[in-house]
Amino acid sequence: MSLKITHSIIIVISIFLTGFFSYFMINSTDQSYSMTFSIGGILATVGLVYYLFTIIKKFKTL
Repeated sequence: MSLKITHSIIIVISIFLTGFFSYFMINSTDQSYSMTFSIGGILATVGLVYYLFTIIKKFKTL
């Protein structure tokens, strides 16, 4: 498996994990820090999606 494919798969798995974490924190019954963690998880998910599209665009030129 090439380094490009491996990198892309790891980013996609990270997107799913941060998305699940955000969903879990939004639906959490403990309200102490769940809103803070859910916002952080959403921002991380959006950042990883942006990074994935940037990397895919860069991989097309390599």
